[in-house]
Amino acid sequence: MRKFILLSVLLITISSYAQVFKTVNLTTAGTLSTFFNDYEKTTVTNLTLTGNIDASDFQFMRSNLSLVDLNISGTTIMAYTGIHGTDQRNLYSIVSYRANEIPYRIAGSFQTITLPKNITSIGDYAFEESQIKTISIPNTVLSIGYGAFFQSGLSGVFTVPNTVRTINDSAFKSCFGLTSVIFENSNPLTYNTTIGANAFSQCNNLKILYLSNSVISIGDNAFYGCISLQTIYSFNPTPPTLESNTFGSGTVKDVFVTSNIAVNNYKTWYLVSWSTFFPGNIIKVNPISDSPSIQNYHINVYSNQLSIVIEGTSVGEIVKIYLLSGICLQTIKSQGQRLDIQENRKAVYLVEISNKIFKIVI
Repeated sequence: MRKFILLSVLLITISSYAQVFKTVNLTTAGTLSTFFNDYEKTTVTNLTLTGNIDASDFQFMRSNLSLVDLNISGTTIMAYTGIHGTDQRNLYSIVSYRANEIPYRIAGSFQTITLPKNITSIGDYAFEESQIKTISIPNTVLSIGYGAFFQSGLSGVFTVPNTVRTINDSAFKSCFGLTSVIFENSNPLTYNTTIGANAFSQCNNLKILYLSNSVISIGDNAFYGCISLQTIYSFNPTPPTLESNTFGSGTVKDVFVTSNIAVNNYKTWYLVSWSTFFPGNIIKVNPISDSPSIQNYHINVYSNQLSIVIEGTSVGEIVKIYLLSGICLQTIKSQGQRLDIQENRKAVYLVEISNKIFKIVI
């Protein structure tokens, strides 16, 4: 009898971790529900979609499936107007959804999602309060909507591609797992990026912030309550405009900018200058380079067992190794030779060389 009970418990445990995969090609958007029977609705955990989808398909997934992983990289999001989309705040109200946009509150139970390669925006509240932990934003996205990731499970390093022009209000507010945010530089610089009010407020484990050369304004309370923020890199020689409560107080130790002229500008320009939040010598010249360089074609970074190998650095270039938590493990001044940097554990590392960030998995 005891053996039977133990076997039953074992089978239940195994089944609870079982992954069930399903792939569906939708030639007509809005028809996903026809591909699932009642049993599949309760068992499928990993879903891959191709073809055309719309807001009604997202609503079906959110309300009927218990997904862990969703891959929609091979889909095109079509426009939809009707009562069966994801915005159910007013039942039977007709709502219009834009093409190539992740619609309102799509998130159900899934923790990972692979987005379509041709989307242009993450819609308002798309992943609000979701369990999603990691996501890669395609470099076709132009805007991230209001509250898009509010209080979501995002953790570690989050990268904003250099195509994004607008981060709307509260987009990442209260994402407690974020440790580093990287706005990718743009070369050549062809547009401006704005960060809305409360965009990253209350991200209380955020430690490192990289602001690209395209960022021109940061809204009120955008980084207020980021009580762990210690280091900011800002690559726009013209200081982005700030509001009276853009940053909190007391935790940032270093704000690195591109030149001595930029230091003076950051300290003195505008009614609300950067020195309002970062007095004294906190604002200083970036020790890596006097000018932001986002392309370093001669450098090769890769892993080899428990080491990080770096080839092609110049004499005097500074190499920094970070954990995803934002902790700097090593700072090395290159002698122009191959670097073989030993690490004693398997992890994901960030390697910073001449303002370029490499992500290495050991």
